[in-house]
Amino acid sequence: MQIFYRIIKLTLIFNVNPLVLRHITFKIKNYEKNLLLVILSSLIIFSCKTTEPTVIKSSQKEVTSLSLTGIANATSTFDQATNTYTFTVPIGTNIKALALTFTLPTGATSVPTSGSTQDFTNPVYYTITAEDGSKQIYKILVNIQSAPKSSEKEILEFSFKSLNPVVKATIDQTNKKITAEVPSSTDITKLIPTILISPKATVTPASDIVQNFSNTVSYEVTAEDGSKQKYEVQITKAVISSKFPDYGFNGSKLKSIEFRGNIVANYDYLNNHLNSISYFQNSKLQLVRTFTYTDIISTFIESNSEYIKYSFKNDKIDKISLKDGEMKTEFQNNLLSKLSFFKKEGKLERILTYQYDNNKNIIKVEFRDANQKAVVTIEMLYDSKRNYFGSTYDDYLNVMFNVLTGTNAFSIPFIPASQNVNNVISYKIISSIDSYQYNAEYSYKYNSNNYPIECIMNGTETYDGKAEKVSQSFKISYY
Repeated sequence: MQIFYRIIKLTLIFNVNPLVLRHITFKIKNYEKNLLLVILSSLIIFSCKTTEPTVIKSSQKEVTSLSLTGIANATSTFDQATNTYTFTVPIGTNIKALALTFTLPTGATSVPTSGSTQDFTNPVYYTITAEDGSKQIYKILVNIQSAPKSSEKEILEFSFKSLNPVVKATIDQTNKKITAEVPSSTDITKLIPTILISPKATVTPASDIVQNFSNTVSYEVTAEDGSKQKYEVQITKAVISSKFPDYGFNGSKLKSIEFRGNIVANYDYLNNHLNSISYFQNSKLQLVRTFTYTDIISTFIESNSEYIKYSFKNDKIDKISLKDGEMKTEFQNNLLSKLSFFKKEGKLERILTYQYDNNKNIIKVEFRDANQKAVVTIEMLYDSKRNYFGSTYDDYLNVMFNVLTGTNAFSIPFIPASQNVNNVISYKIISSIDSYQYNAEYSYKYNSNNYPIECIMNGTETYDGKAEKVSQSFKISYY
């Protein structure tokens, strides 16, 4: 129609013949009809064709059903904020070769792929690509499960290594008490304990730290799991005492021993310890033995500079030091079994061996030479009464050897009669050197406390075939 109006406008402007214009108009009308037919046909044709739908691709890229192949007890957590999966695997798992399997949305892919073996020593990153090409990265961490924390919290050893010898405390694990006795000269306000505790535990106060043990000290042990246990530690100083010989009976104190009426041994004490023994013959002083004590040694010092020193180990005589040598001890079942005497140059001089009955009474003593040959044998028999006399009996031997024969008593190995349970009633000496024999019988008188106040001995002494009767008596008094 716009064309028609334009032709009219041209006729008016340019004075075109109406007949021409009519012809043109007719042509135009026919053209319009044809144009309309063409357009209508096209619409009909195109309306008969099928329209193809538009395809939308998935953007899903979440992973599900994650698991570590072959690790049944593995646990996992997921942090959505960081897209991080954290797995915890049992102790012993080889995390350098693990396969992570998972499920992907339809059309999605992953790098690395599901089920591929990876080294999880460090984090492994998985890139998931959705069907539409969008991507998501997941961080995978694998941790080995920590071992259960220990609950052990014991003090296994408590010792003082700075002391000589080293002192190890006694540990009562039931009552959590620790006790130790240190030498009396020890300054217990400045002791350094070395403490051995359970593995992975700690202790307060710490080991090897100076500590004041004047009073009970508490030590606390903390286990790896945080549980705690307290121990009470009590350290005491040893009480100075005369470990050998034992003078006195059941708390009594020996005052004097009178031998043959003219030989007397007087006993003097200081601070409840034997301080000296003075020997008199016919009222004339012959010898003074003075005693000094430490925790491990009793030292006997003579007025003429002779001495004998007893060294103790575990409350037993370990060594006896003499002016001209020393004696070493051996014990069996806590009883002295052997005494070996060595000269200063270390040469074995003589040996004493001891035998006992079932009541722990000495029944036989053999003096042997350096070649182990028995040269003197002493045999003894006992009654059934409790022995209160034995400890003084050792001293009688010293008196006899020293005062009567004029020899040095301390060069004669002692006979430890103080450990006898019963009283000696028979005493026999046989010598293979000079045919000497000595046989004696003993009887006793006691006071109301059952302490011996008199010992009477009657016997026979034989030398070179000649027998001579001997009689001796001892009178004993107490403080």
